[in-house]
Amino acid sequence: MLQSAFLLAWAGLAAAAPSIFIAGDLTAAKLFNATDPRQGWGEPAHDLFSLNVTNDALQARSTRTFITEGHWTALLSSLSPGDYVVIEFGHNDAHSIVNGAGVLNGTGDETITIQSGPEPEVVQTFGA
Repeated sequence: MLQSAFLLAWAGLAAAAPSIFIAGDLTAAKLFNATDPRQGWGEPAHDLFSLNVTNDALQARSTRTFITEGHWTALLSSLSPGDYVVIEFGHNDAHSIVNGAGVLNGTGDETITIQSGPEPEVVQTFGA
């Protein structure tokens, strides 16, 4: 009986251990494809921490597309209290919109409308 209580308590502690989630772009992303050995820094992060690491970084994403494609919402729904999120974007945020990724640089209230999916998207500057 005491052993069962101990195992249940230990299982509860193990389940409560925090996890690390990585949100990012190409520089943190998983393997590009089976024949390309390059990978982002997020993949070997599994070996650096004793915590569970989930690498949600994706190639060709900017902060805007990571959010608009639903990846940020999915990551948030996976979080538990005490988890950590490492956010690394910049590679695709450093330029204007190219092939759907990127941002509209500026600090004013400028907007542009793009067609990167089935519906037009109004993209605003950082200051809007």
